[in-house]
This record gives sequence, structure tokens and C-alpha cells, in this order.
Amino acid sequence: MTGKFALFEQYTQSIDKSLRVYTFSPKKGYFISFLVDISDVKEREKEIEKLLNFEKAVVEINELLLRADNEEMLYEKIGEIILKTGIAKDIWIGLIEEGSFDVKPVAGVGPDVDYFPKIQVRWDDSPLGCGAVGTSIKTGKPIVIDNTESDERLYPWREELLKRNIKSVVSIPLTDNETTIGAMVLYSDKENAFGEQEINFLKIIADDSC
Repeated sequence: MTGKFALFEQYTQSIDKSLRVYTFSPKKGYFISFLVDISDVKEREKEIEKLLNFEKAVVEINELLLRADNEEMLYEKIGEIILKTGIAKDIWIGLIEEGSFDVKPVAGVGPDVDYFPKIQVRWDDSPLGCGAVGTSIKTGKPIVIDNTESDERLYPWREELLKRNIKSVVSIPLTDNETTIGAMVLYSDKENAFGEQEINFLKIIADDSC
């Protein structure tokens, strides 16, 4: 229509590729396009942006820790900062109740906050203690569940999780002076949402928060 050279980028869902398109018209009524696959470039850009968001969140949380004077409000603010990175749809933090195996939710953010107070989680060897949260508290290690629909460890909570479109879960233990005091739990509406970068980021947050 204009006879002018055009350059644009687009994602084409049918082939799952990001393309850079060079288009020009040699004469009226004709056009020629060259398509270059830039999917790898776009993936690298996303990775860099993600890491920058993680770094920004760590700085913001460290600044928050310097002026916080209320534990529950602190945990809630930490959850809000993590949610802004886009790695999860919901976050809740639970602490071990002294003298029992119960894990009590003390803070939570996200669209499913109504669910958190109803959660029954333990860290013993009962079915309620063998999910991501109980296992991470017992082992002192992050526990990732990539598929809530198929992983039998989530059987006691599966119905509620699927109803809320929660497809993957990670639980990060919270430790104070080498004693595990609870866990930070993240839910995602995507399978396989929590990889090595996400785990390392969350471990830094958990270590800084206790």
C-alpha cells in the first residue's frame, strides 16, 4: 500500500516461534518477506528480564526488613513483592505451632487467600504431613511438585488445588538459627513453573526473612 520497507516482530502460535519479518514491495501489487527465527533471542531476553526482577525483589525485601516491626505484616509484604515477579499466582507462609506437628498459615497473598486459613498441613508422617510443605519442613530442603493433578503427595488437597487452577507447587523451608520454623509456599497456574533460578531466588528470600 505504501511501497515502503517494513520491519516488525511477531509470535506465531501455530509454529510456536518468534519471528522478525522484513518486508518490502518491489513494485505495486507485489511484496517480498524474509522471516528470521528469533525465538532463542526472545527466550534470552525473558531470562534476563526475569533475573533483573528477582534482583530488584531481593533489594526491595531487604529494605523492607530494615523497617519491619510486625512479623505477619512483614510476611504479607514479602509475598506481595514476590508476586510482582510473576513466578506464582498465590503465596502463603506457615509456621510450626509450638508443641505440635501443625503448620499454621500466618500470611498469604493472591486470588486464593480465602483458601489459606482452611488449609490443614502437618509435618509428621501422616498424609497431611507428606505433601510439599511437610516434607520441606522435615528435610529442610525445597520441595517442588510440578503437576498437582498426578502427584500422589498432594492427594489430601488435590480437589481444592485443581478447583483453583493450581498446577504446580513449591515449598521453601524457613530456618532460624538452623532450626526450621515453617515454610513459604508458592502456587502457580502453570505446570513445571519452578526451576533452578526460581528456587535459588526463593532460598535467598527465605534466608533473608528469618
